[in-house]
Amino acid sequence: DRSLSRLTADPRFDDHLRHIAHTVAAFHASLDAVTTPYPMTTASGLAGLWAASFEAIEPSVGEVVDRTEFERVRDLASTYLAQCGPLFDRRRELGLMRDVHGDLTADDIFILDDGPRILDCIAFDDDYRISDVLADIAFLVMDVERLAGQRPAQLLLQRYCSLSGEHHPASLAHHYVAYRAHVRAKVAAIGEG
Repeated sequence: DRSLSRLTADPRFDDHLRHIAHTVAAFHASLDAVTTPYPMTTASGLAGLWAASFEAIEPSVGEVVDRTEFERVRDLASTYLAQCGPLFDRRRELGLMRDVHGDLTADDIFILDDGPRILDCIAFDDDYRISDVLADIAFLVMDVERLAGQRPAQLLLQRYCSLSGEHHPASLAHHYVAYRAHVRAKVAAIGEG
């Protein structure tokens, strides 16, 4: 009953998000930068991850997933990544790629009396865990938007950015949130298929 996913109606939900933003920002600040290119740290690597995801969803298109929506997301993702390669390189140069949590979801964050506890990081594969700090918080932003709506999700991202000093083009946050939502959709589609 203390998981963030079960507290969306709690009148203190915004305060919980502020505390979580602080915890994640402090965690990210404690990590060393990763300069070696990993799939989640380059445009080409992300393009490969998107492509693998699209391939996994393809058998569900037309039955579980709308074909027009599927094609539109594929076009938008590939166009964005084709145009923004230098942005990912620059963020790696700035030290914003780190060995992060990798799986920030509301189900695995517990609000205790002395602060939030975040569990269940990705331990099985560095390729999915080493990423942009913005990609890490974007996973939780996506999950909060799914559970509680856009306003709390924006509050979480704004608070994180304020605490961490993180600056980025809005399109990059949109990309990472979309990628995380796409992975969640893939898992759901495979489960339905």
